[in-house]
Amino acid sequence: MNNFNYIDIKNLLPTEKFSEKRVQSLISTISEAGIWTIPICIESDSHAIMDGHHRWESAKRLGFSKIPCLKISYDKVKVISRRKDYIVTPEVIINAALSNNLLPYKTTRHIFAFKIPQINIELKFLL
Repeated sequence: MNNFNYIDIKNLLPTEKFSEKRVQSLISTISEAGIWTIPICIESDSHAIMDGHHRWESAKRLGFSKIPCLKISYDKVKVISRRKDYIVTPEVIINAALSNNLLPYKTTRHIFAFKIPQINIELKFLL
């Protein structure tokens, strides 16, 4: 599961809202490091973001055209709700992405059966 693809940032679909404070912090961290270190995890068919909403939003604001992503099928992921008032399933999450009716911040937690690989991509390759 160490293979990632560069995916056009416009083709990625968010599923949840994000924290503006966290995005601002990540923009600084990414810019200072000069490298991209963690691929965004996306559902293989829909390109719904499973993990990496803050990195995706930061990349958009930094003007990147593509992002390293791992394409993953939901049959390799366990998903749970972080909120007692929400039941989440892969279908609910993908529907949120496709309809742009985003779930609240920190609603879902994706548990992967493998370790997300560390990468080192110079930012110039993402422009």
